[in-house]
Amino acid sequence: MKFNNYFKLGMLIIGLGFVGCGETKPIQSENVTPVVVDGYQETISGLKFKVIKEGTGEKPVATDRVRTHYEGKLLSGVIFDSSYQRGEPTEFGVNQVILGWQECLQMMKEGAIYEIIVPSELAYGERGAGRVIGPNETLHFKVELVKIIK
Repeated sequence: MKFNNYFKLGMLIIGLGFVGCGETKPIQSENVTPVVVDGYQETISGLKFKVIKEGTGEKPVATDRVRTHYEGKLLSGVIFDSSYQRGEPTEFGVNQVILGWQECLQMMKEGAIYEIIVPSELAYGERGAGRVIGPNETLHFKVELVKIIK
């Protein structure tokens, strides 16, 4: 794996945890409202999600570790990170990623694939991340929950 990929992975997993360090608490998956816009459901927090494939396994909780495949894009379509492109899934703690991911993962069952649109306040907020994700940037992800690691 190249240095640049390690940097991106570190930004996604470790750096994202700082978003939850303020007064904001992780949002629980029960916050789903019946609002559907352009095929996306929207939670009370503002996270938009579309179920591409339903899973059949268990749902993770905040303290679980998970193995995921994902692709992250800006709304312009620019891909800023992709485990698919690296050819291997990534493992991390559910509570170690941005709030939008925490909420999404806890709604998913093993084997599920979701598309999510994460508003800035559930992502990197005003600070952005690295050179690609600007301040107040809304992000689009494809997330595949491969496995819950017990």
